Amino acid sequence: MSASSYFTNAESKDSLSHYLGSISKYPLLSEEKERTLANKVVTENCSQSLNELILPHLRYVAYIAKNFVGYGMSTLDIIQAGNVGLIKAIKKFNPARGIRLVSFAIHWIKSEINEYIIKNWSMVKVATTKEQRKLFFNLRKHKNDSGWVSEEQAKDIAKNLKVRVRDVFVMDGRLSNKDKQLESHNYDEEFHCPYTEDNYFREHRDDFADNHEEENWSNHLSSELKIAIQKLDERSKDIIFHRWLTNEKATLSELADKHQLSAERIRQIEVATLAKLKNLMGHIPMANAA
Repeated sequence: MSASSYFTNAESKDSLSHYLGSISKYPLLSEEKERTLANKVVTENCSQSLNELILPHLRYVAYIAKNFVGYGMSTLDIIQAGNVGLIKAIKKFNPARGIRLVSFAIHWIKSEINEYIIKNWSMVKVATTKEQRKLFFNLRKHKNDSGWVSEEQAKDIAKNLKVRVRDVFVMDGRLSNKDKQLESHNYDEEFHCPYTEDNYFREHRDDFADNHEEENWSNHLSSELKIAIQKLDERSKDIIFHRWLTNEKATLSELADKHQLSAERIRQIEVATLAKLKNLMGHIPMANAA
């Protein structure tokens, strides 16, 4: 059966059980066989070799995906997002590096799953600030159980995540409402993912969610900064760009010669422009904290 046969949508627990059972039938690849297939994909763009690489690794995707169940989405949809990441990883994989494909593919699988969650879970749209996104991704791992957060827990979580206690209660309410929709399928009863290096399959969601949250926030700030910079005059743009936004920063003297002003005047413009940018970005919590 081709790998594409496994990239179909299905919602029922029976379908999930059938899927997990089906992918478990494909034997794991030896390191030599894996390298041979990967080389054919790289050098010949061989679709058959790509298919033979995908099928034995689908079990790893499913095993990683179970760590992301908890956002009210279909488990199979989460798995399929991971399958897309697996294919991307295979096409980027270089067998000459001497590492196993599963080790290389983990980042791509998690990344694709996380992107799927970000784009499709409605609560992310509510979490518009950095603090809310931090709570969205980290609240569950800081709770002691699956019930409603207690006042004592909320205070501890707020302290650890540096957010307000009120925000902890609000996000907990939103997440708890979504939790009612979760699938209760137990992977461990029917599905086992054999792999000698168990540390690869620890709870990856936490670390990756933190990294993604930081990256997502950084991208948001960059976008806001670009908008703010467009509101500056050309001279101020040039000074800020060459003093702050390029790897090879210009000196005050160099910019003074360029704009036919004194170095002190360039410094004054720089300080005034930075203050203006901070004001333009004042609606962003991080900018206020700066």
